[in-house]
Amino acid sequence: MTGKVKFADLFDLNEIQKIQDAFALASNVASIITEPDGTPITKPSNFCRLCMDIIRKTPKGLGNCMKSDAMLGRQNPSGPIMQPCLSGGLWDGGAGISVGNEHVANWLIGQVRNETQDDEQMLEYADTIGADREEFRAALSQVTKMSTGQFKNVCRSLFLFANQLSKLAFQNLKLRENEHLLIQFNQKLEQRVADRTAELVQKHEELNRVNEELGNAMNKLWSEMELAKKIQTVLLPKKPEISGYEIAASCEPADEVGGDYYDVISVGGYDWIVIGDVSGHGVTSGLVMMMVQTSIHTVLIQNPQVPTSRLLSVINRTIYENIARMDEQKHITILVIACGKEGFFDFSGLHEDILLWCADTRKVERIETDGMWIGLEADISGMPVSEFRLCSGDCIVLYTDGIIEAWAQGLGFFGIERLIKIIGQFGDKSAAEIHAAILHALKDYEKPDDVTLFVMKRV
Repeated sequence: MTGKVKFADLFDLNEIQKIQDAFALASNVASIITEPDGTPITKPSNFCRLCMDIIRKTPKGLGNCMKSDAMLGRQNPSGPIMQPCLSGGLWDGGAGISVGNEHVANWLIGQVRNETQDDEQMLEYADTIGADREEFRAALSQVTKMSTGQFKNVCRSLFLFANQLSKLAFQNLKLRENEHLLIQFNQKLEQRVADRTAELVQKHEELNRVNEELGNAMNKLWSEMELAKKIQTVLLPKKPEISGYEIAASCEPADEVGGDYYDVISVGGYDWIVIGDVSGHGVTSGLVMMMVQTSIHTVLIQNPQVPTSRLLSVINRTIYENIARMDEQKHITILVIACGKEGFFDFSGLHEDILLWCADTRKVERIETDGMWIGLEADISGMPVSEFRLCSGDCIVLYTDGIIEAWAQGLGFFGIERLIKIIGQFGDKSAAEIHAAILHALKDYEKPDDVTLFVMKRV
């Protein structure tokens, strides 16, 4: 390694900009890629007005920003770096991008507030850098708010992306070196073509083989979507818990990256359950579902008592606009459930029927959802709010269409009736046993779509 390797020489910056823009949009954070010293390489993505138009417009603020950027991007193989910005204190995160042992770029995100920061502390910085205090206050109110835990998850995703870019940069460097060698080799061949035709044919065959191997290596590298699958896995709850209930849940994508999603969210003393399914599956559907999760967490952090219909109406505006920007025909079936006291639950949305097993009657009840899809229309206000109750021993089963549309030769579709029958047989068992029984029944079926299953039982 010569020490002269430049990030811009190894990548198409237009494609890198698209990846950076999509990550910033999906995660609701600001993002930029810089040189190791903090000099920008890409254009800023999703920068807030406070940082872009106020802090960075002052000499002192800009200087502190660049110092902070350089610190965030330093090489750290154990994980992302996360710290308050030196210029105002908003939370930032970063990960270094390297080629071998050479540090070539920093991928930085941030410009978010967490639960520990107050306005007065931030406003003192306006005086320090000579910014207008009232203009600073107005811009501060527009800054994205995010819990520390949610921002850590976004930083972990960033670290995985940065590591993948480092691997890709090394491959591109080797490819560039090989291409240079091939050019020199071809020049020598051309000089000898008149009297060494036989040798030229042999070398040409070797050249084609090398090019094919290089092409196959690059195609394999781009097609390996295990990275994105790991990101989705990080964002799913590792051990969902709600006091007084047993929960067993799983999500298995049909591709490396899926469009299904479930979540259990505890915020401000309130518990929420979410299950959703983006039309189609694959990378784009997974990206849309990450937008949905981020939007839901953001709204609930600000107002954990928001009505279920209002929650969906608010996130729909953001998702509708983002899907339009992506120029993709996508919609989301989603169900949000607010957990109340004494086993009462409010819910809104349009999704597969809720299946409720009643311990007293030992029967399964189908509860229809009558809301609206997310992402198809700009305004879905007026969506109804419905409710159900779980008594001791009762349980609910939530699922996506990948279960009922699973297919087996000679058996047909798995179907809703088969699912209800299994729940009826195992309804008096634990949530984990019910969950296991359903997945066991599915094992002989082909599953062309993502499969998500959520079982919750009141103890």
